[in-house]
Amino acid sequence: MAQSRKKQTVFQVYENKRKASEKRNKTRVYLGDSFPQWRALKALTGIPTDASFAGTLDTGGPRGSSVPLHGVGYTWSLRS
Repeated sequence: MAQSRKKQTVFQVYENKRKASEKRNKTRVYLGDSFPQWRALKALTGIPTDASFAGTLDTGGPRGSSVPLHGVGYTWSLRS
């Protein structure tokens, strides 16, 4: 006979949700009015996910590279 799983208490469910939310909040970035520029630059670079794009920006991307944001109003140069 298969063993049944113990049902979690309300406290355990709440605690699991709190921990997941806490972990998610550590990686959250608030872009505000810069969101269209973020999407445009991400599309121009061809990087598929927000997380990998943020990692590229954080590490400086390719040395000396710059990406013109046509229609966005400026050129964003990555760290060189």
